[in-house]
Amino acid sequence: EKREDILAGLHRAIMLRAISIISRSGGVTNEFTFTGGVAKNDAAVRELHKLLKENYGDMTVNISPDSIYTGALGGANFALRAVVH
Repeated sequence: EKREDILAGLHRAIMLRAISIISRSGGVTNEFTFTGGVAKNDAAVRELHKLLKENYGDMTVNISPDSIYTGALGGANFALRAVVH
């Protein structure tokens, strides 16, 4: 197999795992927000779009240009709450 095919399969497997977790937690309706560093990976985003469409139909996928900071902001928020409370 070509390297591109192997990498495409890897991206699909990773996104399938994410979709599986999403399905178990109630699924998605109308809109989906994708955050974190993986949201900067064009191949992963393409697979996510495909899988969301296959499983839930057309929907809006929100990806902030600053999505890589989401985890850090969440961590800072937890730390702030721990100090304040």
